Amino acid sequence: MASRIIKNLLALSWISVVVYAYFRNHTYLGSGWESIATFLPYILFIPVVYGCYALYQWFEKGEKNLKIKITFARVLAAAILLIFVAGNAAFLIKSPSYYHGNDIFYVEDESGGRLEIISDLSTLTGNEVLVLGHESALEETNAALTNWIPVEIVSYFERPTFLRIEFGIITKSLGLLGIFGLLTVTAMSLGLTIFRKITRSNKTDSESILISFGLGLFGISTFLFLLGAAHILTYLSAWILFALILAASYKSLAEILQKLMKWEHTIETPIANFDIVIVMTLLLFAASNFIDNISPMPRGWDGMNQYVNTAKSLYLEHGLISNGLTYGWELITSLGFIMFNWTTATLNLHSFFPGLIAMIALYIVARKFMSTRASLIVVASLYLTPLYQFHGVEDNKVDLAHLFTGIVAILSVYKSFTADTKREKYGLMAIGGILAGFALGIKLTAIILIFGLAIATLYYELGISVAIGAIVGAVGLFAITQAISTGSELEIQPSTYNVVGTVLVLISIGVIGLKLIQKKSAKPLIAMGIFLVFAGISFSPWLIKNFIETDSLNPGSLLSGQSAMPQIDHDLLENDYGLDYGLCESTGTREELQRYMGYDDIITRYLTMPWHLTMNDQGTSGIYIDFGWIPLAFIPGLLLFIPFKKPSRKIAAILVFTIAYWTIWLITSYGIIWYGLPGFVGLSIIIGLLIDNYEEQSGYHRQIINIAIALFLISTLIFRLSMFGKGTLLMYTAGNMTEEEAIKSIFPYAPTVGEMLNADQDGEYDLIWKVGTNLSYFIDDNFARVRNDQYLDDLNCLYIERDADLLTERLKALGYGYILFDYYTYSLSPDPEGSLYQKYTAALQYILNETDIVVSDYYRGHMVIKLPGT
Repeated sequence: MASRIIKNLLALSWISVVVYAYFRNHTYLGSGWESIATFLPYILFIPVVYGCYALYQWFEKGEKNLKIKITFARVLAAAILLIFVAGNAAFLIKSPSYYHGNDIFYVEDESGGRLEIISDLSTLTGNEVLVLGHESALEETNAALTNWIPVEIVSYFERPTFLRIEFGIITKSLGLLGIFGLLTVTAMSLGLTIFRKITRSNKTDSESILISFGLGLFGISTFLFLLGAAHILTYLSAWILFALILAASYKSLAEILQKLMKWEHTIETPIANFDIVIVMTLLLFAASNFIDNISPMPRGWDGMNQYVNTAKSLYLEHGLISNGLTYGWELITSLGFIMFNWTTATLNLHSFFPGLIAMIALYIVARKFMSTRASLIVVASLYLTPLYQFHGVEDNKVDLAHLFTGIVAILSVYKSFTADTKREKYGLMAIGGILAGFALGIKLTAIILIFGLAIATLYYELGISVAIGAIVGAVGLFAITQAISTGSELEIQPSTYNVVGTVLVLISIGVIGLKLIQKKSAKPLIAMGIFLVFAGISFSPWLIKNFIETDSLNPGSLLSGQSAMPQIDHDLLENDYGLDYGLCESTGTREELQRYMGYDDIITRYLTMPWHLTMNDQGTSGIYIDFGWIPLAFIPGLLLFIPFKKPSRKIAAILVFTIAYWTIWLITSYGIIWYGLPGFVGLSIIIGLLIDNYEEQSGYHRQIINIAIALFLISTLIFRLSMFGKGTLLMYTAGNMTEEEAIKSIFPYAPTVGEMLNADQDGEYDLIWKVGTNLSYFIDDNFARVRNDQYLDDLNCLYIERDADLLTERLKALGYGYILFDYYTYSLSPDPEGSLYQKYTAALQYILNETDIVVSDYYRGHMVIKLPGT
């Protein structure tokens, strides 16, 4: 008894410290508190409906248990109802309007302050504050129109009618759900057909269907790759492809549809069950995310400059492009453009759809290891975090697709460990390899996933000593390739990396070889070999494409291919313009990556990284790296209650995977947490097992977990709702704004910049030097015309003598006629010793004093500069 009390005191003290420190360092989580009363009706809708149903059941049958029958039709109806409620709630809460007048500024003077309409921005003195831009959306109009908007301009506000709101929500929602359904059914049919041919298994359990779904998405991506390679990726060819897939897999299609229509599941639960609160919160988040993803244009720097930009380029080029990266998921998301000519569909296939299916996949995997309750907790602990919301709502990146594919690859490899037959075992291992290779084609950081699963397979076949040796060997390989990140203060020579890496690899080979000698057989390597071979096969189209582009067998070139970005002719600058490259220094990439790792010495940095990553109190900070406090609080805190017994080999394999994955992430990923998203599968399983074990100790332990999770749910819900519903997106949903008008509302000068730069392509000075900004998305053939110099390394090198005329001549000699410049570039690196601000200041002075500013975007902080003499 005394031991249990002491362990609880230690565990709860640790959890309390983590939670307290977390909230102290994440003040933005409380930003929604002041408006919580406004959101209360929306929050209460689902529990009120549930409560009424529960009371009906209770009084009707006299039972305290609730039975809920789930069918596909009911799930679909509930999803549509939730979306409908969320959409109407967003309009009701934000009460947006479309403003058609000139800019409204708040102007301070001797008598206090006043609102003033200013049409000519050149008359601004600097004392004005922009309140509302022309042709833009305004939120919270109910209060604005009655409290502070002058009566004489109220007529300039166009508000959506009730019927337009309902029509917009229904048509756009049904359209998106139809697209999701088409892609899902097609991928499942194709995947199930392939799954059965590989494994010779007729299983149709949820795990097999999930693996088939992932396999089908890979198949669709591969077919699109082939169409793109032939440059026939068009509206007609894409629809023909889907028709052929459905026709070829008609038996699987019929079986899936039949099972879907007949599927029925009954849940019986006490009415007062805290797990229902978790489910309600997850549903609330999903509905909110869906509404916020109805958008007419890409979001985020990466979305606009890279990922959606790639999907759009595939559509415009009718085939594959060169951009220096693999884009397996963008092939799928480009269907939003190619098949439906609808930007909104593309964005949802980038963000909402993969985010949702990843969490469904995580739940299915979690149920293999833990209770339903623990599974719901671990799903909530990831899906509700600010990091996940950022990737699912605020930016159009491919990391959630990477996560989904990684989850399914992990499941496939794990199922191979317990397969009924050798054919099924090796078949599942092959599928795991295919999916891991697919993940690598989505994001190159999936190399960590491949190493982690290979090492887990070695453990399952040969034991822990071989797993440790394999981890050592992996570290050695990354050392040889100089892919280890140590920060800026520790400079290691390539020769040192080679020597240390070679030694570690030899040790690894020795450990594995010794074990095989003891076993007197190399058969234990077959499973891992199959996994790696099929990972290579599924990635091979990219290897072939990249080899053709680069004509190089260099590993970096084979992985990334050829960038279409304009290159700098160093010989020209040295020979004709006297540039001494010995004076130049590239600090940008180092400064960017260093801001994630922090600025402590290397030993302190690695030892304290879990704490600082959770608290975001060093280097960069923000919602895009905030994965919540649950892993740091629960894993160390609840480890105290682990009984001293040897885990099963299957559970140990997951632990080995998790250790191997995060070890490799730690040495290669600069502390960038989203690079390691698939590793959260292992962490989730560990957290779930710890929760189940802790709650088994005694009854009150369950209530302690309830309190902690309730705190997590409340804080994340308030944070999410503070971002819910954006005026421009809602106006687009209701049809008050067209796609073009909504884009102009967000980027007022985007059409002007696009038209101007697209028209100026006469073969002379056509190239564009870009520092920050998202405006390149609106420029035709931007991958080939625009050079991205985010950290000003290259421009600073060309301007090393601080001779403005010489810089102009050098840029013109390279073919550049324009510079796109972002005022806020200096804020990218918080390093007090960094060089970014000095480079930024020099570049800004050159632009202001020596060039022609043809567009100055007052609203977004962007400038378009025309070089003299071009």
